[in-house]
Amino acid sequence: MNFRFGRVGLRFAALLMLFAFAPGARAATYAHVPATFGWIDPSAHTPVVWTGAPGGPAAECTGGSAALDDDISQELPLGFTFNYGGTNYTSVRVMSNGRLQFNNRFCGYGTQTVSPRTYPYPYANANVVRTMRVYGADLDPSAGGAVSWASIGSAPDRRFVVTWTAVPEWNAAGSFFDLQAILNENGQFVYQFGASNNPSGGKAQIGWELSTADYDTIAFTAIGTLAGTAILFYPAAGGEPAGGFNAFETSTGAGSIAGVIRTKVSARSFDLALVALNAAESAVATGFTGSVKVELLDSSNNSGALDAAGCRASWVPLPGFTPLTASFAAADAGRKNVTLTAANAWREVRVRMTTPATGTPTATGCSNDAFALRPASLGVAASDADAQSAGTARMLANTGAPGGVVHKAGRPFTLTATAYDDASAITTNWQGSPSATLTAFLLPSSCLNGGPGCVLATGAFAGSGGTVVSNTATYGEAGAFTLRLTDADWAAVDAADSSADEREIRSAPVAVGRFVPDHFRLAAGSTLTPACAAGGFSYMGEPFGVSLTLLAENAAGEITMNYHEGAGAFSAAQLAGLSWVAENADDGVSLAARLVPPATPSWANGSLMLPAAAQISLGRRTAPDTPDGPFDSLRIGIGAADPDATVKIAGMDMNAATSGDCVGAGTCDAAAIGAATRVRFGRLRMINAHGSELRSLPVPVRAEFWNGTGFATNTLDGCTAIGTVTPNPAPSTCTLNPARSGEGTPLVAGTGTLTLAAPNARGCTDLLMTTPSWLLGRRDATDQGGDGNLHDDAAAARATFGIFRDVLILRREVFR
Repeated sequence: MNFRFGRVGLRFAALLMLFAFAPGARAATYAHVPATFGWIDPSAHTPVVWTGAPGGPAAECTGGSAALDDDISQELPLGFTFNYGGTNYTSVRVMSNGRLQFNNRFCGYGTQTVSPRTYPYPYANANVVRTMRVYGADLDPSAGGAVSWASIGSAPDRRFVVTWTAVPEWNAAGSFFDLQAILNENGQFVYQFGASNNPSGGKAQIGWELSTADYDTIAFTAIGTLAGTAILFYPAAGGEPAGGFNAFETSTGAGSIAGVIRTKVSARSFDLALVALNAAESAVATGFTGSVKVELLDSSNNSGALDAAGCRASWVPLPGFTPLTASFAAADAGRKNVTLTAANAWREVRVRMTTPATGTPTATGCSNDAFALRPASLGVAASDADAQSAGTARMLANTGAPGGVVHKAGRPFTLTATAYDDASAITTNWQGSPSATLTAFLLPSSCLNGGPGCVLATGAFAGSGGTVVSNTATYGEAGAFTLRLTDADWAAVDAADSSADEREIRSAPVAVGRFVPDHFRLAAGSTLTPACAAGGFSYMGEPFGVSLTLLAENAAGEITMNYHEGAGAFSAAQLAGLSWVAENADDGVSLAARLVPPATPSWANGSLMLPAAAQISLGRRTAPDTPDGPFDSLRIGIGAADPDATVKIAGMDMNAATSGDCVGAGTCDAAAIGAATRVRFGRLRMINAHGSELRSLPVPVRAEFWNGTGFATNTLDGCTAIGTVTPNPAPSTCTLNPARSGEGTPLVAGTGTLTLAAPNARGCTDLLMTTPSWLLGRRDATDQGGDGNLHDDAAAARATFGIFRDVLILRREVFR
């Protein structure tokens, strides 16, 4: 200002002011709290036009003024109705020395003393009633800077902003002040302090005055210390206004303004602490009272911008949740616990709080932490369409054996998971991808030898409405187990603040089964070894070698180790046995009934292996009791005698009851063991012999086989040995018993010789040779064993000495 008081006048004025405007009782209609600094850019705002400025409107100041320096504006439209001290206003005047004035044109000069710098009209003062003082220094717009105003925003959040930008103080070179006063449509007002330089060292008032009995001033150290700060003034009768809100766990420490919210369960009540924040959102607004609407928002969509309240427009209220009204009383000191219950399931939820609970909000806040609302539990069912296809026709809950529903190991089946809330209603919004845990093995009681298939692969889940289905689940082992499904991802938003027990959605363990091998496989190296390996044949009824290993495998070709006979596993009756078949030259005539197979060994960890000494034989025909064969292209095979009638041998290539290509026809029921072999009906024969009693006598021995029309020497036989001979068995009448040689000697090309020493006496000897059962022949019509088999006679012959003589003793021709 232009300082116009003389020394006497100045002293008088000072005395008058001290006398007339001494502070009285302060009703304090408004209280104040620190607020968040948020400078509003005034570059596009309207410059204030001073009423005393040259070329401007007529001066309207009362109480003394200086154009542009100690000056006042005309009434400026607020753009809304502002209630100040109980009176509604739609306009306000701006006074250059840092004041806003309602229905008051008083200006006055701005400096009281120059050194030290002091200022006139301190509150309380009757000249400046109904005013607001952002900083009451002797600001001089005529010396520089700018003062502007604007009405911004939209109902119900409109604001009237007045800004002093780099305005200097009168007669203080190098000084400048950035100040801002904001009137809010809700009846609150804010002072903001930008940068300043105050070389005069003066300390002007900050405050407001409605009347000399109702005013307040702000204590501060120096104007420079206020840079970057703001003060919110609010009607004290309504309690401290909330600058925002937050919500967190009730266990969060007292005085906290932020915290976490852990995972919650659908349809299960939970408690949260609501906290009102001060205007700066830096502490609890302990004086806040009023109603607060509490909403739950689906905050999974973050496409919207984050607003000043910590909310996004893309966060929408949870469908079906009814907002709660929380009433803060003075005794709550700005923090109140509420109990909430929400239905359905949501991956990310936030709490939105607004006050008042109805009507136009004056403060809003969203919880700083998002939390998940998860289903209480999962229901799970395993099913299939058939033993090797996914579907829902059959439930897979069989824990016994044999019988019941079975599914092939490694083949797809169906898992269905449904999510339920705490009231057992389906949470239709859940759509998760649960993982599986095998909680126990039922049959067998453990995973044997670390079977590679003892893992359940759930496959990919898809679905909606609270139910998801996987049609690609697989289990690679045999048996039954209990299964638990867990969705550990639904509440991933709470990974940092909630335990696994809090976050995870789990099913109760359910029994699933029973799984059987996908197939059996005859291992490579399974062979038939002829009894007479050199000749490549065996006789009917003669045991010959067989070696085989049958493997129980899943669909991926892995051995199902749990397919095992033993304690804690399966019994023999619960596992597959072997069925044996035989056929010659693919003639469609089954010889299975004549096979005498080895005993079936036990399954051991998915493998059935015959012992090294195992033998098999093809018996002679018994009805009719006549020779048949030869079977020079005999195939022997095995089928699986599965008690569940489900599992077959892979690569089957035989059907002994049919001729032709059973593979192409799809009628094979057995897998051939090794290559074809020869099996012949055989007999051992000695030929009667006679000769001189003075010489040794050879007795021919032959191994013969039925060639289809008669017996012929089996030239392939180099294995059968001449048996031990019993002389003159009853009821023989022969008495000679000459020495014998050749017993035990193998035949050569099916023939051999038993030699009798010269007895030197005439007579006979009957010979009965020990003969293997598979070389017994028929010499009579007597059934030796009473079994209907007439081919039960050992090889026998008679040797005579000196009885059948030739009358010609010697013939001699003489030539002369």
